[in-house]
Amino acid sequence: MLGNPQNTRLACYLVATTLLIFLYCQLRNTHYRLHTTSPFDGRVTTPKLSKDDLMLAVTKVARGDDFDDTSIQELCEAQRWDDTVVFSCHNLIGGIGNIRQEILHCIRYAIDAGAGIIIPVINKRSDNKLSNLTSGTASMNYLFDEERFLSRIQNACPQMPIHRDVNDLKLLGPVEKTEVFNVEKLPHWPLIPASTRARVEELKGREGQITLVPFERVWRYYRICYDSVDVANSFGNLLPLREDVYRLAAIILYELSSKYDFPIDQFYNTAKPALNSFLGVHLRTSNDMLPFWLTYEDQVAYYLSRICSSSAISSLPVIYVASGNATSIRKFSEELQKMPSPKSVLTKRDILSGDTLQELDNLTWDQQALVDLLVLSRGAYFIGMADSSFAWLISHGRRRFSSGGTCQISKGFWKSKIWGTAFRDEYSDLMGNHGYGWEDHMWP
Repeated sequence: MLGNPQNTRLACYLVATTLLIFLYCQLRNTHYRLHTTSPFDGRVTTPKLSKDDLMLAVTKVARGDDFDDTSIQELCEAQRWDDTVVFSCHNLIGGIGNIRQEILHCIRYAIDAGAGIIIPVINKRSDNKLSNLTSGTASMNYLFDEERFLSRIQNACPQMPIHRDVNDLKLLGPVEKTEVFNVEKLPHWPLIPASTRARVEELKGREGQITLVPFERVWRYYRICYDSVDVANSFGNLLPLREDVYRLAAIILYELSSKYDFPIDQFYNTAKPALNSFLGVHLRTSNDMLPFWLTYEDQVAYYLSRICSSSAISSLPVIYVASGNATSIRKFSEELQKMPSPKSVLTKRDILSGDTLQELDNLTWDQQALVDLLVLSRGAYFIGMADSSFAWLISHGRRRFSSGGTCQISKGFWKSKIWGTAFRDEYSDLMGNHGYGWEDHMWP
């Protein structure tokens, strides 16, 4: 009973504790409102650019190397380097999400081992059969800008020797190739990446020889936030995309912003969401889908329910859809027209025309996906599915601008766990009960 002194003290303690919790939450909410911006906050605007100014800014960004690589420089300076050990990034396959991760893993573990690298070679997907990922090989320029890659990595990590190919390496001395090195098989502590240095020392050839280590592809193994947040945020900038896709994506964004009256900033190398702009949707329904992935019906059911349940998302004026399946896009558009407030659905092919559409058609399936990657990265909100590394790449680029950033828990995290989605923050939502480990292992 409250008349009991002990009960009175307990009641006072509970009241005081509740009051402190309430005040703490109010202070946190006030701090959050003062220091963050909702992706749908119409009070925040960016000056509009003319088409010519935007194209000029995009070209400057696509050709520039002005990202802050200080943290990567410090990482490289802290290593002990051995110019007789060289990694080759072995057997790179997949779309942009996978191949980008495979190359970045190879570079990060080469840094850990103090080794050089051979410029990666990419396996191309067949134009006629999308599930055939090894129809030929291509240089890095197939998806990336090799010249800018070399400039960036040499500036950020000048200690790392870069070799054109094995023949180039042989000019320096006899080369001994080791067995394929799979970092996933190294012993390691939970949450702490395995070090490659001890194993590489075991693999080293005789003195006077160059040891060539084929590094087996991995795409979701290294925990990026084991490094500093600055390294985690900047490491992916070592791999800039090819210049033409920036320009095509900029044209699409300009046409969208002109028609639907939203501003976009000129810093086009970032994935910063454009406020009050559009909803980006990725329908992963191409014919290379694996049988255990989420189906078209699964994806559309979730996407429609997500749109209907959020007034902020449903208020966006247009939906930009990316998919390798034209039939899925048409069906999805028809479903959206049945909603109480029908939405316009546009794709890159609806927006580009004439010479720019022809330029798009001259690109391969995976190269065209780069255009969608850049456009979807700039929408006010993005919805995708967790079976797709492409969707994870988009959401993680945007995550840098969330309340938690790259390495902390963002607003929406607990909703994601409660509702059973794979990932959710202020800017993105990925459906699915599993993420294959992408959440902690993908560089933005």
